[in-house]
Formats: sequence, structure tokens, C-alpha cells
Amino acid sequence: MFLRDPGTQRVIDEVRPGCEWVLAEEGVPTRMYDGIGLFYGSQPGVPLDWYRVTYPEDDAVVYTQARALRERIVTAVGDARFMRVGPYELCGPGINNNPEGLNGPALFFIPGLPEVPNVPRGYDTLSDFMGRWPHEGIVWHHPDGRMAKLRVTDFPR
Repeated sequence: MFLRDPGTQRVIDEVRPGCEWVLAEEGVPTRMYDGIGLFYGSQPGVPLDWYRVTYPEDDAVVYTQARALRERIVTAVGDARFMRVGPYELCGPGINNNPEGLNGPALFFIPGLPEVPNVPRGYDTLSDFMGRWPHEGIVWHHPDGRMAKLRVTDFPR
């Protein structure tokens, strides 16, 4: 949502081009989960750092080279035929040290996450808010599909 200082990799008080809509009070803020981004289905423009999950006749297939990760994804996906097309976050044991504290793998459908009320949108107020936010960050979702995100660790401390 904000540009980064190349020296510190922390955000600065300058809006990233294309994210002005967030400051214009457009879009809905949701909680960011700390996991691995997955995309179920076939759609152009899926971010390259997301794993694509497809469903052939017999088995969920995950395109990743890490066998253990593939097994966790397949366990969490289960019967992929019942998944909605779109982005998910895979969280749980063995994924990013399980900061969500889950007992097993879980998939969160990103467009279905509830709105987080009273999230400020200015740099200073967001810096203060993120200093108290107990999760990884916030993602704003625009009705046209655009997203903007900020992590707690993005702000200078």
C-alpha cells in the first residue's frame, strides 16, 4: 500500500501508485493470515509466489517441488471439487512455524474473510494501529478485485 525505503525495506509515507483507492476509503480491510498463498482453479494473472492447485479426475495436484509441503496442501484441500475458484491462505503446523497456532492444516478463502472494523487508512494512524495489531497484517479488497496489503513488520520501529 505504501512505497518502501530500499535501505530499510520498511514503508514510507508515500502511497504506492495504484493503491490510492485505499486512502479514498474504497475497499474492505480484512485480517492477513500468516501462511502460504494458494490459488484454486485456472486464472491468468495469479501471483507467481502462489501455488496453483488444480483438480484432475483422481487427485488434487499441487505444483511445488517441496514434497512435505505438497502433502500438507493436499491434506488441507481434501476434495478440491468442492472448493470455490479463487485465492486461499494455507495455515497450520509446519507452515511458517504455525504463527496462527492451529492444530492441523486449514485453508482460508481470502475473499470470504470478514471485514476488520475501524482500520485507519493514513500512514501515521496505520503505523500506530499496526503496533497494536496481533496478527500478520491487513489486506484491503476492492470490489473490482484489486488488493493492497500491509504487514505489521512493514513499519519502522
